[in-house]
Amino acid sequence: MAGCAECGVRAEAQDRMAVEIRDLACFGRPARLRWCKRRWRCVDPDCEAKTWTEASPHVSSRTVLTRRAGWEACRQVGANARPVAGLARELGVTWSTVMDAVAEHGTPLVDDPDRVGVVTSLGVDETAFLKADRTHPTRYATGLVDLHARIVIDMVEGQRGR
Repeated sequence: MAGCAECGVRAEAQDRMAVEIRDLACFGRPARLRWCKRRWRCVDPDCEAKTWTEASPHVSSRTVLTRRAGWEACRQVGANARPVAGLARELGVTWSTVMDAVAEHGTPLVDDPDRVGVVTSLGVDETAFLKADRTHPTRYATGLVDLHARIVIDMVEGQRGR
């Protein structure tokens, strides 16, 4: 049984739709899970919700990776510096799927103010990020590094003092 989140009326099962979700590789092969999600319908004609699909805490909405596969992809790319393309092949997904998982799970980690703590020695280094060609000038990125903890604190576009 499900209730409409919009109006609270008891919902009616409309149909099922098969969704293929990728999980962590098993025995060196990509693992695929087939989930037959229920599609629910609100029976109240005045309700704006109309239809919605079943949700799971183990799978982000509109994604093809389980949460644990997404977390592991983020860890592999961020902590272990694994190439995104290799990890995508291992999971049986595209490069952009892995990058979406890294952004989804990594952004809260990067935005956490307690991630860095007190910095006693700051390193600043500019790097040519993209060489000039006839369509654009050389583009720079400036890295801010905690020299004692040996971690990157932030990367900012450009090479200006501000």
